Amino acid sequence: MSLTKHILIIGGTGMLKGTVEYFLNRGDTVSVVARNTSKITELSERLVL
Repeated sequence: MSLTKHILIIGGTGMLKGTVEYFLNRGDTVSVVARNTSKITELSERLVL
């Protein structure tokens, strides 16, 4: 049985981008908190399937 988790990543637009991708690829739900709106927009556009 596979458990889907909800992961909260604070500052996920910088060095933690890879961590965001890792958990998304596992099928988990990921919430990212960031200070920079342009970086979070760029990240979300890049990761949309």
